[in-house]
Amino acid sequence: MHSQDSWHHHFFNHCQALFCIVSFEGYFREVNTAWQDILGYVTHDVVANCLYLDLVHPEDVEETSKYIEQLSTGASSVIFTNRYRNQHGRYHEILWHATLSPMEYAFCAIGIDMTTHEELIHPPEISSSPAAHSLNLFKSIVETMDEAVIVSRVNGELIYINPAYKALFKYSYQEANQHHYLNDCSAATTQLIQQKIMPELLQGKSWEGKLIIYEGQQYELVLYAYFDVIRNNQGQIVNTFVLFQDVTQFIENQRQLNYQQAQYTQLLDTIPLAILYKDKENNIIQVNQYAAQLLNYSVEKLTGLSLQQLSPDFANQHHSHDLDVIKTGKTMTGILEKYAERYWQVVKTCYQDVNEQVLGVIVFGIDMTAQFEIEEALQSEKQLVRYEREQFETIFHSAPLMIVYKDRKNNIIRINQYAAQLFGSTPVELEGVPVDDLVDEEAKQYYQDDLEVMRSGKSKLGTIEKYIHRYWQTDRIPYIDPVGKITGVINFGLDITQYLTLEEKLKENQYALQESEMYLNLVMKRLPIMINAVDENYHFVLWNEECERVTGYRETEIVGNPDAWKLLYPNEVYRKNILATGRAMIQSYGEFRGWELTITCKDKTTRMIEWSATSNVQTDNFYLWCVGLETTDRGQMLEQLCENEERLRLLVENMPVMLNAYNENGELIVWNRQCEKVTGYQANEIVGNSEGWAWLYPNITYRRQVQERLLQNEEYYQQEARLMCRNGAQKYIAWSSVAKQFPISGWSTWIIGEDVTAFKNMQKFFVKNNTLLSTALDHINAGICVTDGRQHIAYANRLYCQLYGYTVEELVGHPFVTTMTAKSSSFVFRHYFSFLAGAHDGFFSEPYMASTRQGELFKVQLVAHRVLQENGQAFVLWTVTQL
Repeated sequence: MHSQDSWHHHFFNHCQALFCIVSFEGYFREVNTAWQDILGYVTHDVVANCLYLDLVHPEDVEETSKYIEQLSTGASSVIFTNRYRNQHGRYHEILWHATLSPMEYAFCAIGIDMTTHEELIHPPEISSSPAAHSLNLFKSIVETMDEAVIVSRVNGELIYINPAYKALFKYSYQEANQHHYLNDCSAATTQLIQQKIMPELLQGKSWEGKLIIYEGQQYELVLYAYFDVIRNNQGQIVNTFVLFQDVTQFIENQRQLNYQQAQYTQLLDTIPLAILYKDKENNIIQVNQYAAQLLNYSVEKLTGLSLQQLSPDFANQHHSHDLDVIKTGKTMTGILEKYAERYWQVVKTCYQDVNEQVLGVIVFGIDMTAQFEIEEALQSEKQLVRYEREQFETIFHSAPLMIVYKDRKNNIIRINQYAAQLFGSTPVELEGVPVDDLVDEEAKQYYQDDLEVMRSGKSKLGTIEKYIHRYWQTDRIPYIDPVGKITGVINFGLDITQYLTLEEKLKENQYALQESEMYLNLVMKRLPIMINAVDENYHFVLWNEECERVTGYRETEIVGNPDAWKLLYPNEVYRKNILATGRAMIQSYGEFRGWELTITCKDKTTRMIEWSATSNVQTDNFYLWCVGLETTDRGQMLEQLCENEERLRLLVENMPVMLNAYNENGELIVWNRQCEKVTGYQANEIVGNSEGWAWLYPNITYRRQVQERLLQNEEYYQQEARLMCRNGAQKYIAWSSVAKQFPISGWSTWIIGEDVTAFKNMQKFFVKNNTLLSTALDHINAGICVTDGRQHIAYANRLYCQLYGYTVEELVGHPFVTTMTAKSSSFVFRHYFSFLAGAHDGFFSEPYMASTRQGELFKVQLVAHRVLQENGQAFVLWTVTQL
């Protein structure tokens, strides 16, 4: 940043053109020294005492105001000429090029004194021929310019290059005649000039933009170029000229600035500290992701929201604190406030604009809800613990967290005030000090965790450590330099000593629960039904006593044995088919039921086992749970199934999915409770009612189409139909049928349905044409998609589709794992449903390897937010940024 500021200062103050920055109100904010050289004004007096329009000739004020108005209403730049008064009252004709700067509420203008140029038109030594006249005038103007200029005839013959061109390309006029600048251009730049710029130039059109030049084939040179033509008095094009300005350093400085901004954003989004910006009227201006997550809102919904809406019972009290901070200008610490249903311990400080005008307050908060509730419970029962409220300051140095930047050798690069005080020192004194000099031998082992983060490039969160006689919850993230190299690690430490003390007391109350869990494990092992489980690599981790009894293999022979599958299924082809089919069923459905397999026992006899499995319930390394029922004696089993047919039917009819059964005439004979819940029609109203179809599908043409699709005696999945509920609402149901493969006695056919109305509504909400939301999301510099409870994509923005090489139509409605490698999709699939149920507190972020449509791998940062709808249905918002 220092080099960029120096370059800017030198260019701004030493350029021979008039430079100025003017606010939308018309006041000068900054002018360069050319104002004194050309117009005679002392720069301080111009900025302090003048409006831009004060110096414009009275006859030119109205026209000039129109151009300024265009900038203030959104025009990116304007070019105009007016007469401008110097210190002695005489007017200069100035050519202005003004550019909008919306973030500063101002415009920047560059002015060229055309009066001086006009005096150069008639020097006595200039030839009277038009061509010589134009060329000499042009040379007089550009000889002292910092921008490189080249003038050529229409046929490409070189006429003139200025000194800046010679300095930029390192060619004299004679060398430039032999070595055209096109020879140093990249292939893409050469093609652009030859195929687009030059044809348009010969048609009289100008062109401006960035070009890539390789100066001497040694390094890349980025130039801002302007191409235009020179005409004679008859309007014919006689010459072309090109202006080049070196913007290589500017682009590099901009990259550095973007990097620092990204680091700042990463800090705000990573630090476990809620941050709210509020205006003087108690409205939220901006929040970070952590605060939005705590309040169970999106950042977008919180922005502009009044505290009266968010926390009506406490908004006035919070606002009184805000006003005290605004009035006194002093930071307020150690306040416990309630936002919505959560308790925060906060620090408040003034929020100012670039002119140091107070706009409101910044609130830094730590979520104390869980600790507050635990403290209340313990105080009401035993009065054991009192919490100490910690004092906060502003972000980093004032945050109640240890924040330490360390290099690869475990030396401190940077440390905040909170952490420095713990070591009895100041941040400046600790910079460059080895951590080993500050901590005891026990704490030095934590350096291995730092090395692991630096080697893998992955964050390590939630590590519990002990040093300085305290317990700390430590998060580690890689520290990346501007060129993307990991140069160290950043540690965030939260003092949890008191929390662990409370946790120990709570553990005493959980002893009975642990005994119950032990009893449950014992019962599971001794249940008279086969139960086993496998880990992610399909190695057995559980083999109960019934499995031992049926197969003859003991637990010690199966659990942890990589050859266990060979023992149970010795036929290689049969075994591989079982594993491949099992993985496919789990990846597609999360579970399967009634899969009958032939297993080989220890005594080499075979038995038939009917397996059911699920991966939706995972604990520790238990990836897949399987329950088996021996079906070797089919006669006895069939007799038992006949005896329990009525019970099975009752069970199926009460499943939490919609179930319809029809007789041979297409009449409904089963209408389960889920159907009643979704449609509002009771079974006694629909079953056997000839008008039932008409109630559900009032349009006769559509009704016949639905009947033709749903009553076909073939396997189908996710056939969507739009039905009418009792209250007049329309819902979308995705129907599936496997009745042909699994017939049920007394039912001609049967189907199951899933209410996908919320999915359809969410999809319509995001893809509706010409909405502000869809337009905004398509211009965000990150891939965004939304998935539902089935892992299907409800919405994907333009950048997300481009990253993976798909169209929107090819992704929306399809499984989320379409865009992932096999390894990544397996991970996401295993954790998706537990995350959807709130197991990760609604948010997680981690890098993973993605795959394009062509199979090309690339690394991305995946961020997931769990979004709970008002109807109780959850969706997942994914943000994908390429690393």
